[in-house]
Amino acid sequence: MNEGFPAMDVSSAVRTGDGSGVRVALLDSGIERLHPEFKDATFADDLCFTIAGKGNAPGDAGGVDFFGHGTAVAGVLLDIAPAATIGSFRVLGGEAYGRDEIIRRAAMEAIARGYQIINCSFGASGSPFTVMSFKSWIDAAYVAGVHVVAACNNGGPSIRVWPAHFSSVVAVDSSPDAQNDGIQRRRGSIVEFTAQGQRPRPLPWSNQSKRMISGTSFSAPVVTGLIARILSVHPGIHPDEMKMALRAIAECSES
Repeated sequence: MNEGFPAMDVSSAVRTGDGSGVRVALLDSGIERLHPEFKDATFADDLCFTIAGKGNAPGDAGGVDFFGHGTAVAGVLLDIAPAATIGSFRVLGGEAYGRDEIIRRAAMEAIARGYQIINCSFGASGSPFTVMSFKSWIDAAYVAGVHVVAACNNGGPSIRVWPAHFSSVVAVDSSPDAQNDGIQRRRGSIVEFTAQGQRPRPLPWSNQSKRMISGTSFSAPVVTGLIARILSVHPGIHPDEMKMALRAIAECSES
């Protein structure tokens, strides 16, 4: 751990931080903002993105999540960091064609708008086009000091998906052994961290419903929430330092 940012400070930040002052971009299927679970939540942007041929400016997503996935991810994040400000960047939905470009544009928009964390509860297969498209915005995020958290494949960390398999990304797998709000570390793997993939309660879903659901998609926002807690106490931490901070609290949780 870097001098001036000891592990004890990280543990204290996780205990006392609530995400206040931290902006988190969820690249997902949208968020149903009027869900009763979100009555106390703080939201910022609510944008949707389409393929390049339909114009480059993002549209207003209208507080809608036709699928429910993004709404559930937001529910997990707010469990961990209830005071974080959430921006919804809808990139998952009806259009499969051009998805890599849609994700790239949304991520670049989030970086330009000053979000400190980007949560990606999805993974794309590693075609050369996908890798290069994703690498462009992953590199831009790193240079800007933006933390990118991504879920690995539900089939396990050995299945290469992007953006989780970029070294600068905080990659997250699901583990039943992790505590509800804690993480564990998998040494020697590019998918370095694990968190619970199923909350002990039903998560908010579309049409103001709730459901029990599990997977790496819901492990990633646990880690995103922990990063938001840390940033609310120690703003301006570089992604490299944040990985060291996460290793410190993961090692504490395993001891």
